[in-house]
Amino acid sequence: MRRTRLILGVLLAAAALACTGCGQDEDSTANVNLKVMTSEAETTPEEEPEVIVKTSIVTEIVVKPATKTETVADATPAATAAPAAPAANPTTGDIYTDVIAQYRIASDKEVYPYSYAMADLNLDGYPELMVKTGNCEANYAYEIWTKGADGKAVKAGTANGFHSNLYYNDQDGTLYSNYCCQGIQEIMSYVLKSDTLQQTADYSWKQNYDSGHGSPTEMKNVYLLEETDINHYVFQNSSRESGTGEFTSLEEFIAAAQGINSNQNQSEEDKHLVTEAPQQQETTPPAAAASEDTLKEQVLSKCGNSPLDWYYDDFDGNGNKEAFAMAYRDNGMGGHEILGLFYVNAQGTVTDLGTDFWGACGAGRVVAYNSSKKFFVFDTNNGGSGSTDYLYGVTNGACYSSNLSGSLHGFQVDENGAYTFEDGSAAHERPQIRLTYDESTGDFHQ
Repeated sequence: MRRTRLILGVLLAAAALACTGCGQDEDSTANVNLKVMTSEAETTPEEEPEVIVKTSIVTEIVVKPATKTETVADATPAATAAPAAPAANPTTGDIYTDVIAQYRIASDKEVYPYSYAMADLNLDGYPELMVKTGNCEANYAYEIWTKGADGKAVKAGTANGFHSNLYYNDQDGTLYSNYCCQGIQEIMSYVLKSDTLQQTADYSWKQNYDSGHGSPTEMKNVYLLEETDINHYVFQNSSRESGTGEFTSLEEFIAAAQGINSNQNQSEEDKHLVTEAPQQQETTPPAAAASEDTLKEQVLSKCGNSPLDWYYDDFDGNGNKEAFAMAYRDNGMGGHEILGLFYVNAQGTVTDLGTDFWGACGAGRVVAYNSSKKFFVFDTNNGGSGSTDYLYGVTNGACYSSNLSGSLHGFQVDENGAYTFEDGSAAHERPQIRLTYDESTGDFHQ
């Protein structure tokens, strides 16, 4: 019997040693309950030398976790702490690698490097890429890239970058470009629909420094996107800087920034008019339309007074005329070599549409789709019979690029709608490809 107890003692000690060696701290091992059940044959001292004792040991270990006093999730954040930016979705992979490589090449030629930010604008779980291009305040612009239907990176459009920063609403995906310069403030809002960046509002006003308001982060759920040198690119959502979240709408914020809601020295009639101001402003153009000569001067200042191919029309049917312009130089063979493509809205704000086109030479034309909607078609070529069309529309004074830009070959409109042709030489007859127009997005689809 003494030998049996000795064997049991050794096994119990081994079991205890196995429990205490599992890396638990002192508190955790204190919570380990060891239950041992044994069965043994009956023996007597006289039989002890001859009896073989069979011992069955079943060990059950119950581990209770150490008591949690406070975790990061339980802790109350400081009131001014900025929210942590969620990591980009790594399961789909980085589709912007080649895009970034091309921007780095262009950025290396400039005095100051390009910068970028990332955020999920269409709330599909995959971040959009926003690259600030240009070499000075006069031509800074944010070029926005998204994941297309085929899973590849496509350019969605351009946002204002002139004396501007980007702000982001993480609840509805709205992007804001906030401009401040020489006592004037302007804020533009954009949404991403069907892989196309669409401008939804454009307000400008004389800054009222006495109002104490001016940052879009004063709107609820709106954050400043922190930009990073493109040479330090990392595939992840950008850090965000928070604000007060005091106002629930863009109109409320603008009214406060203008000082309209200040009740000092206001009559009862004035106070009544204040409540009407945001609604009036929503339907009133932010500024009077400029003359055609003024618009052309604005573009010429951006392209160093290069010769222009000029396309001036009311593209969105709102009564104000905008313009597309191609800066060029003669290539000596009757073609216009592309130096730049620009859009200027009715108030004179210029958007640089870049030079990244399939062909080195270009020519434009205005195509009416219906009585209130016109498109600018930019045909590029390399001097041969092949060509590629880039299609641009205007909504509420803002320019956007069609999702089919760069894949069209002779965009046309007839009584049955729009169509293009299969790729190939224009010297040969090619089959037509009919296009479907989406009224809600103002764009075409095959």
